[in-house]
Amino acid sequence: MRNVDGLYKKEFYKNILYTTHFCEDIELKYSKYEGATILPYKVKENGKEGGGVVTETGEYLVDTGLHKKCNEDYAVQNPKYSEDKVIYIGMFNGIWGHHITDNLRRLWFLETDIYKEKFADYKVVYVAFPNFKFTGNRKELLDIMGIDCSKFIQVTEPTRYKSVIIPDESLFLDDDCEERFFTKEYRDLIHRVREYGVKNQTKIDFDKIYFTHSRYATLKEIGEPKLEKFFEKHGYKIIAPEKFSFREQLNMLVQCKSFASTIGSGSHNVMFMQDDSDVILIPRSNYLTSYQLAVDEVANLNIRYIDSSLSILTERNLSWIGPFYFYVSKELSDAFNEEIDFKKRKKDYRDFKFYVWLGKIKRIDLASVDALDYYADALMRFLQERRAVSLLNKIPNARMILRKCVNGLGYVITKCKGV
Repeated sequence: MRNVDGLYKKEFYKNILYTTHFCEDIELKYSKYEGATILPYKVKENGKEGGGVVTETGEYLVDTGLHKKCNEDYAVQNPKYSEDKVIYIGMFNGIWGHHITDNLRRLWFLETDIYKEKFADYKVVYVAFPNFKFTGNRKELLDIMGIDCSKFIQVTEPTRYKSVIIPDESLFLDDDCEERFFTKEYRDLIHRVREYGVKNQTKIDFDKIYFTHSRYATLKEIGEPKLEKFFEKHGYKIIAPEKFSFREQLNMLVQCKSFASTIGSGSHNVMFMQDDSDVILIPRSNYLTSYQLAVDEVANLNIRYIDSSLSILTERNLSWIGPFYFYVSKELSDAFNEEIDFKKRKKDYRDFKFYVWLGKIKRIDLASVDALDYYADALMRFLQERRAVSLLNKIPNARMILRKCVNGLGYVITKCKGV
């Protein structure tokens, strides 16, 4: 169940909040290509990322990159030829959120009877981003699944193979609606991991967790420590997931009854939680990644989306890149029935000053119009609650910057006396 009453403007997201992302009736298959060429990851001269599979006739298979529409082919003169017959399982990325989604989407095939009966002698191959290796938590996850990744072979030079098997995707991007969907094969793989966690759990003395990104974050994220302090006050244990092994994280997740996080790689881990657990997800900006909306449904969770950001300066068409600004919003405090004296929250003033300065450095003229529109009312309320409208005059170049921020939103400027 997904509750979205805590979002500033639910209508902004249209139907994506109410779409069902589990495809129960899809029957996954595989495709076979004779003489196909596998291209390793490469940054092309035009700056775009290449890699994936090209058929013998020269057709690039668009779903063989990191995900559909993400990568493209590139010209190769006289690729290496191999008599090997292989199973291509994808282009792997080292970011955790991609590892537990995109990197797993073809592995279902290795569990099937048809693989064991007809293709067990085929080599299993993949291509990879520079940031990927089968080490640490990435390997640990596959170990738990019972998958021996030591047998996987990375393709490091363009190679034409005698035969290439490509399993269908169990988590995929739909061409028409730009949303992600998953099948029972993907869900079963994740549930297997969860069951392992339940069977092998060791007792912990907390059942509320906040996964923070602040220990890992750069200047693209401002203000998350305020969220940490808020959730800690309400009994949540603050966890920086990258400091723990995956088994340790899984042990916490299967015993967790209440989970909270900003949306990103860390929040994708909710799919390992047990059914009927409570989850609070805080969008980093006015962008909801389709990955999260899909993995929300892998387990039967009680999920609440609550806005507690003012990321008015995210880059145009790249809202997921940032920079992001977090604070304790009225929507978040109301969810815990807490009254906050916003006028006393001077930390917000300093954070917001810095965020606006950061926006200047990152060229505010590139800011997303959608983000400015989405946050306009919340921004005005933020300033009024803290009686901080006049504070804008004390921020170097703030009048110029914020006038650009609210271009086309004149009612905000009108209410900002002195700006």
